[in-house]
Amino acid sequence: MRALLINPPIADFAAHDMWCAPLGLLQIATAMEEHGIGYDLFDFQGTEYSDKFYDDGRRRFRKTPIEKPQLLKKARIDRNYSWYGASHSEIAAAIDSVTSAPDIVVISTMMTYWYPSYEFTYSVVKNKFPRARILVGGVYASLLSDHTRSIMPGVDVIKNDNLVFFDIIVSGISGRPFNCFGGGLNKWHLYSPSLIKGRGSIPVLFQRGCPFRCVYCASSMMCPGIESRDPGMTAEWVKRVMFETGHSDMTIFDDAFFYMSDDRAKPLLRRLDGLNLAIHSPNGLHARWVDRELAVLMRQSGFKTVRLSLETTDSSRQNSTGGKVDNERFEAAVKCLNDAGFEKKDLWAYLIAGLPGQEPSDVFKAIAFARSMGIGAYVSEYSPIPGTQLFAEALKIAVQDITEPLFQNNTLLPWWNPGYPRSLVEELKQAARETR
Repeated sequence: MRALLINPPIADFAAHDMWCAPLGLLQIATAMEEHGIGYDLFDFQGTEYSDKFYDDGRRRFRKTPIEKPQLLKKARIDRNYSWYGASHSEIAAAIDSVTSAPDIVVISTMMTYWYPSYEFTYSVVKNKFPRARILVGGVYASLLSDHTRSIMPGVDVIKNDNLVFFDIIVSGISGRPFNCFGGGLNKWHLYSPSLIKGRGSIPVLFQRGCPFRCVYCASSMMCPGIESRDPGMTAEWVKRVMFETGHSDMTIFDDAFFYMSDDRAKPLLRRLDGLNLAIHSPNGLHARWVDRELAVLMRQSGFKTVRLSLETTDSSRQNSTGGKVDNERFEAAVKCLNDAGFEKKDLWAYLIAGLPGQEPSDVFKAIAFARSMGIGAYVSEYSPIPGTQLFAEALKIAVQDITEPLFQNNTLLPWWNPGYPRSLVEELKQAARETR
C-alpha cells in the first residue's frame, strides 16, 4: 500500500503564517512510517512556498494573485484575491512528479472559505490518479461534509469527531491492522522529528478539546470530549526534537492549554524549564486559569507569545456567549503575568467585533479596557461558523447568503453585517493598533 498526503494552499484575501503546521497529516505520516507504509507528503503551505522567514519560526507565504470566484464578483467584493503557498502550476507539477500510484490520497482542510483550493487540488489528484481512494479531513470537511462531497464527488469524509474511521479504511486497504487515531490523544504517535526539521518551529498538540461551549466557536463540535498527552512523555519528545532539528521555537496549538493545569500544563512547563525554548500560542489562552504559579512557569519555560482571550468586556455578553472569563479574572491574569516578569507590551487581548447584536461601542470599550491595563488589543472580525449556536442569529441579520462558505470569511464581515461597514471596522482596528 502507498499513500499521498496533501495540505492544499490557501485561497483568501490575506493570509498570515502563525506557525501553521498540518498536524493531522504529520500524525498520519508518522503512523505510516511506524507501520511500514510508504507515502509522499506535499505541504503546499510549506517552507518551499514561502518568500520570507522570521527569527521566531514564522514565514511569509508566497502570494499569487488569482481571479475571484464568481460569487464574490457578483457581490462586488472589491478586494484582491490570491493563492497563498503553492501556485496552480506548482501543485500540478508536484502531483505529476509522483511516480508510484497511491492507493489512498488524503487531503487536509482548514477554513471553510478556502474551499476553492481544496477543489482545485482534488481535481488535479483525480485526473492523475482516478483509481485512488480519496479521503478528506479537517475543519471544513467536518463542518460541511455535504458541501465537501458536492465539490469533490466520491471522497470519503473523515470528521474530527470520528477519526478512527480513517484507521478502519487504511486497515481495510492494507489488509493489516493500522492504528493512528485509536486509543485517545495520549496513544497517538508523537510526530517524527524528520517531518519537523524544515518547519522552523516544533508543533505541539498537548490537549484536544475545550470545556467551554462558546456560541461562536466550533471547538466542541470538532472534539466533544477533552483529552491530554502525558506531560513527561511530551517533554521528552520536545527535547528529542530540539536535539535532532536544532529548533528552539515551539508552538502550542491547544484550544484550552491551561485546562486542569495542575495535572497537565504545569507539569509539562516544569519539564521544559531550562531548555531555552521560545514558546508561542497562536490560539487565545484562557485567562481565567492563569494563577501566580502558572504565570511563573510560563515565564521560566520560555513563553514569548501570550495572547489572552477576552472577546468582550460586556458582562451580559460574556455570560451569554460562553462565560469563559470576566473582567476581574482577566485583570487578575494580567497582574499575575506582569508580576512573573512579562512586560505588559508583550501581552495581548483577543477581541471580537461583529457578533450578531453586538454594538460597535462594545468593541471600543473592550479596546479601552486593554489600553487601561497597558496591554495590546487585537480585534478579529466575527466569522459565522455553520453549526454553532450563533450562526442562526447571524442568518437573521445577514444581507448575503452566509450559508455559502465563501461568505464565512471574517474579512467579509462588512459585506454581510450591515452594522459593521468597512470604515467602522478599519476604525476599530486602528484603535486597537494604537494600544500596541
